[in-house]
Order: sequence, then C-alpha cells, then structure tokens
Amino acid sequence: MSCGFVINVAFGDSQDSHKSRVDSLKNAIIVYYSRTLNTHILAKYLQSLIGGDLVRIQTAENYPANYQRLVELSAQQSADGIFPPLQPYALDLRGYDNIFIATPLWNGDICPPIKSLLRGANLGDKAISLIITSAGFGLGVSVDSAKKLVKIGSILDYEFSEYEKILPNLRVLNESKIAQNKAYDALDKDKIANFLTRI
Repeated sequence: MSCGFVINVAFGDSQDSHKSRVDSLKNAIIVYYSRTLNTHILAKYLQSLIGGDLVRIQTAENYPANYQRLVELSAQQSADGIFPPLQPYALDLRGYDNIFIATPLWNGDICPPIKSLLRGANLGDKAISLIITSAGFGLGVSVDSAKKLVKIGSILDYEFSEYEKILPNLRVLNESKIAQNKAYDALDKDKIANFLTRI
C-alpha cells in the first residue's frame, strides 16, 4: 500500500511571475504529513508554484481522533525517542535535486511521523528545505531535531491562524474549503514566495 500519492502539477499561466523560480527548482519533491489538512493545503500550494512531485506520508496506525490524546501520545513518542512505523512506500529522496519536507509542529517539535521519514531518508550531504507549520508558538526544538536526522537548508516557519486546539473540527472545515476551491485564500503568499527565493 502506498503511503500517499504522487501528483504532477503543470505550470499554469497564472504562475508566470514564478517561472524563473520554477526553472531553478527542477526535479523537486514535497513530502508532508498532515492531520488537519493545514499542512496539506500549504504543500499543495507550494506544488502549484514549483511543480514537481507531492507525497503525503501516513502512519501504519492512525493517531487518536481526540486532540488531547494526540498531544499526550506524540509527547510520549518524542520523549521516548519512538519513531512510529509508516505505511509502506517506495520513495527514494536521493533522486531529487530539491527536497521539501513539510511538518506540523507538535509539542514544540517536528511531528513523529516526519521524524520516522527523516530517520530512514539516508540523504548523506544533501540538504532539505524544511517547512514547519504551527499556530504561532515558535519553532521550539523542531529545527534541532531535524538537524539530528538530516542536513537542513532553508526553513519556512509558517503560522496558521486556525488550528485544532481552538477548532476541533478543523479538518472538516479544511475539507470544505478544498471542495469550494477556497483552500488557498487565507495563505500568506508573499511569505511563501520569499521562502522560495532563499532556496
């Protein structure tokens, strides 16, 4: 069973201003984990700008639906150094020139599923671009955690104003935005574009 999906998105006329950036980011991949679809929306938008492949990883066992139980479990996993098993996938990141890893911030750290991915990435000296999505509580130890597993290049610290702690039904709300083609409306597109200039 695949861990997610890979989608190739064509470069459209509305993205002409980004053409030179796309040309310099050939052979790109964006890999992400998303519970509420916040990180999914950002990853999809980034792909609309640069093209390339998009892969969503998933854990072998689902995390609890209850937010507080999720917080407790993920904190325990991080404290105990547990790398949760992922659904089987065939993905060799070493074959890409530009690698973007997008992760939500859980308990001030990159989420355990992304840790599992990075632990097995075997990228050698190849750097990744790290995208951390959060509710605006800072980066915590996330960058240090990632650096223990892979080499880090550029970092995008992206804050969402809507997050699960205050909106327990956030996933449903995001599904509705996606269905209505409104998922990108509230994104800080300038911040994302500025991030791409640092790659």
